[in-house]
Amino acid sequence: MLGVLDLWRRAEGSRSSTESAEDVGGLLLRDPEALLLAETEEGEIVGSLIVGWNGWRGTFYRMAVDPTHRRRGLATALVRAGEERLRALGAAFPRERPDAQPLGARRPGAGSAARGQPGQVELAELLALPG
Repeated sequence: MLGVLDLWRRAEGSRSSTESAEDVGGLLLRDPEALLLAETEEGEIVGSLIVGWNGWRGTFYRMAVDPTHRRRGLATALVRAGEERLRALGAAFPRERPDAQPLGARRPGAGSAARGQPGQVELAELLALPG
């Protein structure tokens, strides 16, 4: 757990109120497979992603990649692994969403989105129950 906390500090992520060994331990007690990690051959944790699923929506939290390991595809690999975990838990992804944009893009109801142009679609909105 300390390796994950060290990664989050190295990755210069925003501070969170749930950033202690106890918090990470509690997550792992509730859902041992929620925390995805990328490690070096030496066992150093260099990437993380928390994948949540409540039976209806999937969420990604605490995506982090060590600055010295960026631009190598680790974040993409973590997201793909997260998507696979959500699929295994029952999430269904639509084939195509042309209005989807990366997080941090425009939000619906603001700017051009208010004029009928596509806005940001959160990952949780891209997940739907099967059937």
